[in-house]
Amino acid sequence: MTFSEFQSKTLSVNSVFKRENFDPLTNAIKWLGLRFAYLLHKIGISANAVDMLGIFLSFLGFTFMLRAVSGEKLLPLAGLLILYFHVFLDFVDGAIARAQNTLGPIGAILDELGCFVDRVALLILLGIFAGHSLYVLGNVFAAGILLYLLPSIRANIPKRGLVGIFCRICCNKYSLLSVRFMLALLPLFIVLTGYLGISLEAVSRFISTIYITLAVFWCLALIPTYPVINPKVP
Repeated sequence: MTFSEFQSKTLSVNSVFKRENFDPLTNAIKWLGLRFAYLLHKIGISANAVDMLGIFLSFLGFTFMLRAVSGEKLLPLAGLLILYFHVFLDFVDGAIARAQNTLGPIGAILDELGCFVDRVALLILLGIFAGHSLYVLGNVFAAGILLYLLPSIRANIPKRGLVGIFCRICCNKYSLLSVRFMLALLPLFIVLTGYLGISLEAVSRFISTIYITLAVFWCLALIPTYPVINPKVP
């Protein structure tokens, strides 16, 4: 299979830059991802193998970033780069699965698992940096509400009033829960605190408080019973 054939099989358009629902940076990363995916496909690497490799790399990256708590600078930076590489792999696995005709429910779950694990790990890391076990527990609670419960039910939440405002804060591709913010900007800011002389503990407590507060809001907001927006008609 040539690269042109690979691209035709894995893209719904003839050029990655013609995907109008994505911004130019995302399309540029996808352009690189397709070429890396083609290389892995040629040597026989499966999409599931890429996903599992990404999870192991994520663990290594967060382990390195954890060293920021002791004031180290180089290892957290290395951990950040590893985390970015894991995010990059998210642009790779789907193309391999389509090229190898291995799309399926297990692969779809593994594809979502990587970013979910990364965001949960980041919140736990912030709790550790905050210097108190209550922040760790609070962030685990926030992860369950914001990263699991909210995405599962948000389609049936009326987008009006205060709830609508918080939906926009939490439920779009540039929100506080998005991959762009949680796995691109936020880890970078955490690593830069050591270079800028900012208190990592204070920053982590502030950010953790925001996520815990959002989780508490949604717990309260979901107490009322909402009507089903798109009921299934028998």
